[in-house]
Amino acid sequence: MADEFAESRAESRDMRERFMRAAYHHRRLPLSIADKDDIMRDLGLDPAPTDPYDVHDGNLYAEIASYWEQWG
Repeated sequence: MADEFAESRAESRDMRERFMRAAYHHRRLPLSIADKDDIMRDLGLDPAPTDPYDVHDGNLYAEIASYWEQWG
């Protein structure tokens, strides 16, 4: 159980780091705004799922973006 928790935390930390690298890579100057779909693709998430009930990727993106908004 503890190993699963540690693995989950490490995976979350990795996704947050990859998110920032993707946001920086795709930023558009002069406003430094990055497109959500580009970031999601870099994270291996599906920005446009065909199943309307498949909200996992969108929720994961929102969770990571919220993390950086709180700490940014």
